[in-house]
Amino acid sequence: LIVLTFFFLSMEAFLFVMYEELCCALNHFFSILHLFLSAMSEVSKQTPTMDSYLYLHPSENPAVSLVSPVLDSTNYHSWSRSMITTLSAKNKLEFVDGGAPKPAKTDRVYGSWRRCNNMVVSWIVHSVSISIRQSILWMDRAEEIWRDLKSRYSQGDLLRISDLQ
Repeated sequence: LIVLTFFFLSMEAFLFVMYEELCCALNHFFSILHLFLSAMSEVSKQTPTMDSYLYLHPSENPAVSLVSPVLDSTNYHSWSRSMITTLSAKNKLEFVDGGAPKPAKTDRVYGSWRRCNNMVVSWIVHSVSISIRQSILWMDRAEEIWRDLKSRYSQGDLLRISDLQ
């Protein structure tokens, strides 16, 4: 009877120790799981969704002209209208109309903003004549290029339209 009692007490102590070890392991597991899920949540916060102007589809190509004909000194209004339609379809109109201000470099969306802005800059550069391209090539922001082109070419196009009428 004493041996049996000692055996059961030893088993109880063993099971208690095993229970404590299991609880400690589960606690550690759930701590790691929590850290993992928190990290995944941060990643998903940094990844723009498809309906965001900061989303850039993998198939987008920076080396294409979005419209035809390209901008020259005589067709600003039709070119601008075509570009606005295309940029709107690509959900990038905010980069030329002021709706996507440049965030601080420390902002978590800065990388996405920079990639999208650079894509729009490239699309504009490839959608203008070679002579105009040289004058905007060193500008960094799509909105700045858009305003520059508008200020330089919209009046001439209006004068041409009034002459034709």
